[in-house]
Amino acid sequence: MPTDLKNKENKKTESYNFRTTPKIMEDLRNYAKVTNKTIPTIINRTLKEKFKNKTLTRKQDTTLSLPVYSVMSEKEVKEFGNEKYSSEYCIEHNGIWYSEMNFAVFYNNYLDIWKDDTYQSTRDTMMHDGLALTNSEYKHFVKIDHYPDGKIISYIIPKELAIKLAHASENDELMDIVENYCSEEHEKLKQETPMLQIELSKFLEEQKMIKENKKLKQENKKLKQEIEKLKKSQK
Repeated sequence: MPTDLKNKENKKTESYNFRTTPKIMEDLRNYAKVTNKTIPTIINRTLKEKFKNKTLTRKQDTTLSLPVYSVMSEKEVKEFGNEKYSSEYCIEHNGIWYSEMNFAVFYNNYLDIWKDDTYQSTRDTMMHDGLALTNSEYKHFVKIDHYPDGKIISYIIPKELAIKLAHASENDELMDIVENYCSEEHEKLKQETPMLQIELSKFLEEQKMIKENKKLKQENKKLKQEIEKLKKSQK
């Protein structure tokens, strides 16, 4: 795309009408006068500063594909030696070695929580956490850790932990992904560890209750709308 077209694209604006108090409007006019700036300029700059370095959504980035690693034990490190771990297929971070698997997942921050006006990891303000499912024949749950230094590591975690994290996240999109997986693999999962059975049962039961509550709320909303229509027609 030519540079002039790119610049035009970046300079596109949208118009909105909004309400505010007379006092705020008066302060805004006075501030514009003192600083010799227009009101739209002040609003735009204020909002840019407000949103700067903040993550405002939980979403998947389909442009960023991450290699999946498994955590290597101290025994494996000693057996293979440092030479293996200097290759492009392995990575060391915070004293832990990760060996690359033949999988990839898209980056996401589905496990972030809303805190201090931004989505962030429970570990730190400048970190982000995600959870993904590989597209391989035998599916693996993958934890995504995004560190302040920009390093991102995605590694396989136990299914019971993944279900527990998804359940705690209250992220509808993530819970749907996990629920679909649990439904498809239900018979296989029933043969796995007791701990997985506990988390699986708890998760599916909670999902059932959430859906029933949503359905009830939608029905109540519809009923209220019908009552309002009836009231208006009787006036």
